[in-house]
Amino acid sequence: MRAFDCLIVLGGARPPLEQLRGLAQAARWVIAADKGAEYLLEAQVPIDYLVGDMDSLPPERLQDSALAHTEVKRYPTHKDDTDAMIAAELALALGAGSIVFAAALGTRLDHMLGNIQILYKLHRDGVRAQIVQGRARAFVGSGCFTIEGEVGDTVSLFPLGRAHIADTSGLEYPVMDADLPIDRPLGVSNVLTEPQAAVTVENGYVLAVIPGED
Repeated sequence: MRAFDCLIVLGGARPPLEQLRGLAQAARWVIAADKGAEYLLEAQVPIDYLVGDMDSLPPERLQDSALAHTEVKRYPTHKDDTDAMIAAELALALGAGSIVFAAALGTRLDHMLGNIQILYKLHRDGVRAQIVQGRARAFVGSGCFTIEGEVGDTVSLFPLGRAHIADTSGLEYPVMDADLPIDRPLGVSNVLTEPQAAVTVENGYVLAVIPGED
């Protein structure tokens, strides 16, 4: 993966540890949110910051010698923001313009949807952000943007509110001058016909999902 500013590892489904090492090498900062520290410790990846209420991280992990140089920011359990949001706000405070989230999918649907909300916020703040888990990826797009992958990869587009797509290229099912309705999944299961597809969103925002199924 190309270099980016910040890797944030959350407490969702366990990510491939080799992928986690590769992502960390491409990042300027590594932030663990609660249980995300356990995954990074298992991958033997140095952690710059550990944030959260630590309700999902085994207490003995906090005593790990590998955290000796990690700045730990502990928060109360009763708080408004999720640990993922706290980590994202820290990344913004550090000056990150590009963020990758790992372990952001899987174990809890509510947290997964919350993480998509964070992608939306970051996109509107001008930050390039995406979720990566194995071959799966998700990011928010508006205006003109590209989707990269392998020919034959499944791509789904979901409107975040109202979204009008002016045109697309590189997709098996082109979308031309059409609204993506919020109440009907018309954007599900398109297919890349080229290594890079282009999408032009005239109004609104869409969530692009590459599920990366085997």
